[in-house]
Amino acid sequence: MSKSEIVTFNKYYAPNRILVVTQWNELITLFCPFPVQFIYNIDRFKKSKIVLVEATALSQNGKYVFKIKGKWFFYYHFEILCYNI
Repeated sequence: MSKSEIVTFNKYYAPNRILVVTQWNELITLFCPFPVQFIYNIDRFKKSKIVLVEATALSQNGKYVFKIKGKWFFYYHFEILCYNI
């Protein structure tokens, strides 16, 4: 991620929320804690396990990470569950 991309990202970033495009192409804000579901087995979590994201961050390689039960995971391990919205 370039410096200008990081500057732009930081305008919209907060550790307690994430911006998501829904299946209806609406941009919504999900505030922590929000539910996610594991796509496959990782660490002590099983595939399809639903957990709550405690916080979000940007890793050094420019990818989102989610804090779950005190441990950080990359966003691509999950499906974000934004039902009832």
